Amino acid sequence: MSGGPPFDVCLVVEDGYPHRLDAVAVWCADLVSALAPRRLALVSVLTEGPPPANDVAAPPPHVAALGQIVFGAGGLRVHGLERGGGRAQASTSALSRMLSRAARERYAEALDRVVPLFEAIAGKRAGRDATTRERHDLALEVLAGDGPWGLDPRGLFDTELARARLEALEGEREQPTHALPVPTLVRAVLEPLARLLQVSLPPARCYYAVGGSFAAHLALAAARRTGGSPVVIAEASHGLERRLLQLHRGWELGAPEAERDVGRRQERAAECLHRLALERADAIVATGPSDRAFLVQCGAPPERVHVIRPGSHLPPVAADAPVLQAVAARPPWFVASWGAVDPIGDTLTFVRCARELVERLDLARFVSIGSLSAHSAYYHGCLEQARLLYLAPLLRFLGPRPEEEVLAQLHCLVATSVSSRGGAAIAEALAVGVPVVAVDTPAHRELLGEGGQEAGLLAPPGDPVALADAVARLLHDDALRRERIGRGRERAVQQLDRRAALQRHAQLVDELLAAAARRGRATASTG
Repeated sequence: MSGGPPFDVCLVVEDGYPHRLDAVAVWCADLVSALAPRRLALVSVLTEGPPPANDVAAPPPHVAALGQIVFGAGGLRVHGLERGGGRAQASTSALSRMLSRAARERYAEALDRVVPLFEAIAGKRAGRDATTRERHDLALEVLAGDGPWGLDPRGLFDTELARARLEALEGEREQPTHALPVPTLVRAVLEPLARLLQVSLPPARCYYAVGGSFAAHLALAAARRTGGSPVVIAEASHGLERRLLQLHRGWELGAPEAERDVGRRQERAAECLHRLALERADAIVATGPSDRAFLVQCGAPPERVHVIRPGSHLPPVAADAPVLQAVAARPPWFVASWGAVDPIGDTLTFVRCARELVERLDLARFVSIGSLSAHSAYYHGCLEQARLLYLAPLLRFLGPRPEEEVLAQLHCLVATSVSSRGGAAIAEALAVGVPVVAVDTPAHRELLGEGGQEAGLLAPPGDPVALADAVARLLHDDALRRERIGRGRERAVQQLDRRAALQRHAQLVDELLAAAARRGRATASTG
């Protein structure tokens, strides 16, 4: 396509590939391979700093450009990466660049113009003798996405648009809230998105965002600059937005009630950003029917949501493979929870379940596999709970680990996540013959089949005693365990084929590119 964008697809990934050890990263690596021979650009958005060199996977040759956006407590750093001398080296490629001084000045000037608007309109509404809480309340309404202004990134630097929308709020009021400086609130909620959107992604015929809506908004902004390239969103959560909004506050609130209030507003802001991204994307990928229902509830147009199960990264083992026989072994038992240590993953229930199992199993050992940095306070709370329950020698938090390394040793996988998506660890376990006990959620019932009882056992969410009962039953009953393992392997073969899932993703990209080409020809003919 002469004169068109230099890349067929630009993949924008939050906190994942080219890291090696994360399940989504492995999925992205497979997706990158499946999109060959299309010419790809790859941008990773990181919140924990660049990974160690040995934790970065080498992308295949058809990935023609690499970039990193490191978005942490130290600010925003953007690196273009290109291969040279056998390793990745920093460069100033056109893929992504450091914010120039002029760009930073434009952002500061725009912010300085917007902040007085909040104060002027709020002061006009409240009068000379009103307390500052009135003005702060108006700012919080707007920053939380309430009213007609909301958090539309397109209007962020448009002074006249901001003025018109703010004036429309003059008749709307909530209960006064805590007196926080308006510039503080503006920077707390808008700054992360504003700074991120100033990064230029490479021009591409299609943008594919994996993760939350920060990746999606980057892709959507780039698509507008290229004249309307289609945008796909996969793994569409908004957990990262919450972390970034909290990470970039950069100020002390002082009072606990103020901390709670701004936290609530930031949560609303994250939900608003998520909804905006879903409404504007050309296609959204759901991992199952329950995930589709969740995304539609969040604002995704139903006709644009495509259900594609991610499948198992590991190929299903043969029915007579040694790994299937190994689970019939006797103690010591090895039980694991898999997923980020955070409230959504409900790792605390696994910790309490481990305490129950100590009383029921001989020589049991427990591990938690997954990110420890997604919710630092929650992780330390789990550590403290383990200490209080005298589990310190028996329960270990290992952080991310390769699936093959851990699954080969497991007697049971325990899934406590209450998310509407996920199940990657369950799919891997079923494929290699590890029995599964999961909390009863729609996503887990879909993965395990027949209401969750075909290939595993279910327990009520948040109930460590019931969860321990199910694990103990599975480990003590050899016939039940073998039955669930056999059905799980069959299910992995029939319904959790990673290759078929990746082919569907590639087909979706091709369908969107073909539709965009037809629109372009139609526009040219009518013009």
